[in-house]
Amino acid sequence: MMMDKCLKTEWNGEYYEVQRFNRTLNIFIVGILLLTSWYSFYIQIIAKIPFGNNPAPDYIVILIAVIFGILFPAFFIVLKLEINVNDNCLRFRFYPIHIKWKEIALSEISAAEEVKFRPIMEYGGWGIRFRRGIKAYIMKGNEGVMLTFADGKQILLGSQKTGMLLEAMRKK
Repeated sequence: MMMDKCLKTEWNGEYYEVQRFNRTLNIFIVGILLLTSWYSFYIQIIAKIPFGNNPAPDYIVILIAVIFGILFPAFFIVLKLEINVNDNCLRFRFYPIHIKWKEIALSEISAAEEVKFRPIMEYGGWGIRFRRGIKAYIMKGNEGVMLTFADGKQILLGSQKTGMLLEAMRKK
């Protein structure tokens, strides 16, 4: 799916979309984890009061505070789906999971169509998902562009601007 000609082009692309994770429920869950981890850290490490009926060792409390109080929230702050189209390539990445862009020559795409889907029912939620020959990249919403390749494989890119994405892809 990756072509060398994609790597040799300038990326001042015609189309660029970035989607960030902003679901209220997810922010709430991350917030609870953050507050609970820092509260337990404060009680047990700073105030020197054992936290809970069966307190964990201090190093575990510190580890939990670092993971759920710093790393996990930071991950959700920087998490984003980026999609870019230029004159001959589509590229996307689910950052920071994909540091490098995934690049597809537009000529390799057999079909591209706007789709509506049910993220939870059809794909088990948002994120990078797999379902019967389809790899889906969904950040938010229930709309996207389904890319089909000659070998029958498909990629679903969730998009908040499906019409503009398809238009940019079809210009070439």
